[in-house]
Amino acid sequence: MNQLIGEIVAIKEAEGIAFIKVQGEGFVLGVMTLRGGLGVGERVRASFKESDVMVAHKQSEKISARNKFLSPIFSITHNEVLARVKFEFCGGEISSLISYEACKELGIEVGEEFFWFVKSNEIILERLG
Repeated sequence: MNQLIGEIVAIKEAEGIAFIKVQGEGFVLGVMTLRGGLGVGERVRASFKESDVMVAHKQSEKISARNKFLSPIFSITHNEVLARVKFEFCGGEISSLISYEACKELGIEVGEEFFWFVKSNEIILERLG
């Protein structure tokens, strides 16, 4: 499970859905949720599964995902089916679990910079302290 710590800086709500912006050291995440009760200024932990992190070559065109980050790859492990790609990010790491076939097709290599994405509706926020 990937986890990032940040502070809620904005909330927009409509029809029971909230779009929350979380700012951390060196990043801003957009989070879409059905849950309310969080407020601007609160510190939260944003968690998302490795399988919810998409990967793209750094020369890729625009994409609809709100959370797009360019980071260097520092580790790749795989079997015949799955590859775990680890990115350096804001002093920590983000892991992505993708098919090994996609890893080979994209030419993913350690030391290269690639984009990683996480859909705003795949992030879970947890209130801190």
